[in-house]
Amino acid sequence: MTRAKVSKVGRPSKGERIAFNVRLPVEEGMKTRALAKIYGDDAGPLIAERFMAWLATIDLEKERTQEALPIAKAS
Repeated sequence: MTRAKVSKVGRPSKGERIAFNVRLPVEEGMKTRALAKIYGDDAGPLIAERFMAWLATIDLEKERTQEALPIAKAS
């Protein structure tokens, strides 16, 4: 007897991930939780989505090669 294919219930995979543990100040953390609840999501995916949008605007090569600004010597 062959087994019937069992379809999984739940959301599709978001792919491989690296976990980060961050601590927000209380007020900002509570606001983030409230906003996630309004959007019908958890805080983690909301933070990740917004962070990834910001990260997409960053040019890593430019950041790596940026020189420090000269600081005038105090006399």
